[in-house]
Amino acid sequence: MRSVIDHKDRIRHIVKSALDDTSFVSLEREAAASLVLKVRRSKGTGIGVRFLGVSESSSDVAPEPESRMVLRDVTGTGPLWTILIPILRKPSYSVRVRIEAGAARLEIVCEDVEWWEESAPG
Repeated sequence: MRSVIDHKDRIRHIVKSALDDTSFVSLEREAAASLVLKVRRSKGTGIGVRFLGVSESSSDVAPEPESRMVLRDVTGTGPLWTILIPILRKPSYSVRVRIEAGAARLEIVCEDVEWWEESAPG
């Protein structure tokens, strides 16, 4: 039996796993369509999260260093009427990722995401 993984759920799982028990370090544009979010686990392990195919990104205020990271949600980017009338829906791989970094709210529209761990200092 073959299982189908929803694209939004896959990205939600990746970002949630990466941000679990972390605090903000930095957010940098790596290339025209990618952003790299650097965070640190409470035990000191550095984490990198690369958002790929970024078409939009915004923040209401700049995140403070060491702010606690929380994934708020991952949603599709299509208009509401495409949910109500699925036959008119065009395939879209973009998702909207909303993250809280302390008082800051980050919003990133991307097509994919990857993450990695760096070795803990010391």
